[in-house]
Amino acid sequence: MPFVVRMGANAIAILLIAYLLPQVMSAEGAMAALGAAFVLGLVNAVIRPIFILLTLPVTVLTLGIFLLVINGMLLLLVAGIVPGFHVNGFFGAVAGSVLISVISGILTRVVQDFLGLETAPWRLVGAPGILLVHAYTMYVYFY
Repeated sequence: MPFVVRMGANAIAILLIAYLLPQVMSAEGAMAALGAAFVLGLVNAVIRPIFILLTLPVTVLTLGIFLLVINGMLLLLVAGIVPGFHVNGFFGAVAGSVLISVISGILTRVVQDFLGLETAPWRLVGAPGILLVHAYTMYVYFY
């Protein structure tokens, strides 16, 4: 259920940003936004941890600011995969990824509170070689 809520929140965030800020990104309908949200969830689950691990020295040197670059690159990747979803340049991708994170985080929290789903302040999720700590709506990766 939390994955469905998060994917729906991402789709609504993409549609909202595409409507309010068409110079940042555009989505040709709800199905394109839903497809982009689904692919973004897959990319964040599979490719993002690999990118973070490979760029860990740069991320540490920039005090985490390089994570914005990684998020922007992944959003550009999603725009290249999903037909009907477009991002206007690299800086549009970085701004779009920040806006999607903020809006979907707020929407996810509101929907989970409305539906009465329990959201623990932190949750440990085990994976081979990776420990994911879920703090509210942000993931911190430990390798």
